[in-house]
Amino acid sequence: MRETPYPCHRARAFASNALDGELSELERRLLERHRGECDACAAFSRDIAGVAELLRAAPQERYTVEILPRLRHARRTVRRRAAVVSSGMLVAASVLGVLASVKPLSSVPPPPAVTTNVGTPAVAGPLGEGRGIPIVTRTQLPLGQLKAVDDF
Repeated sequence: MRETPYPCHRARAFASNALDGELSELERRLLERHRGECDACAAFSRDIAGVAELLRAAPQERYTVEILPRLRHARRTVRRRAAVVSSGMLVAASVLGVLASVKPLSSVPPPPAVTTNVGTPAVAGPLGEGRGIPIVTRTQLPLGQLKAVDDF
């Protein structure tokens, strides 16, 4: 198939629009000038004018009763599908909204680990308890370091 040059392509679009009276004065003059120079576009304009005239002269056909129920059914089907799709989109948006508002567990930092163990007295037995003998306290810091503190 041979490609139509741009001026011819534009002139053929103008010729089609001219049938419906949609050309400006400038476009109409450009079309007339091009048709005077190009025999192919002049023939194209005559051909589409003849086809348009035949179509306009043809009697209009009315819809048969058989087609109306099919059109109504098609319209109901389209409405049902649109309702199902919009409902699904609403549910998906709701789920995404809930998921977006909840913080994931992995993003919440764990609480600092603090454990205090009171050690046994340095001297065991009835003599060593409560007599100013240091008791060792161990505290686990968040960094995992171990620290010894004297209570007395």
